[in-house]
Amino acid sequence: MTRLRRYAQADCPEAIRAQIIQLMRLEWPASFRPGVPQWPTEAAELNPVSFVLSISDLVVCHAAVVSKSIAHVGSQYLAFGICAMVTAPKFRRRGFGRLVFEDATKYMEQERADIGVFTCDEALQRFYECSGWSVSTRAPLIGGTRKKPFRSDELGKVTLLNLFSDRARAARKAIVSAPIQIELGEGKLW
Repeated sequence: MTRLRRYAQADCPEAIRAQIIQLMRLEWPASFRPGVPQWPTEAAELNPVSFVLSISDLVVCHAAVVSKSIAHVGSQYLAFGICAMVTAPKFRRRGFGRLVFEDATKYMEQERADIGVFTCDEALQRFYECSGWSVSTRAPLIGGTRKKPFRSDELGKVTLLNLFSDRARAARKAIVSAPIQIELGEGKLW
């Protein structure tokens, strides 16, 4: 039986959490170094929520949604992002990732996000565009900290954007005209 569930990361059952970590290890082995916390995937102040698709008791797909208030082009916005999106290799190209991503997007709308923004590798761009997100070429994401910022486009990443609120849609021209800085911590990027 296929099930799609949401968990606040702090409340995720241990058996599910262990499988998510295993999927992440397979996809991003370099991220798992001694001394680097394995869970939660994001800091508690970002309100991380895990979206988990399982078949029977096997986790086959995961995405985390995080959120933060940001200042951008003279206004405050509630920004949401996606991170740790992964599907087990033998379950890819079956629509599971799309189900998880669309549920995550729906969650952002329900939580009254102004802006949805995150980065991905160029090879995944079309996947996210097919779910209604747009590539933002003039507004790359700036991660890290104010003292140690870094640009997503300098890492070869594509920035994806979705303007959810009426206020954000009305300010589209301004929003997409400047890099979007989200202070996430040293070396961090959505």
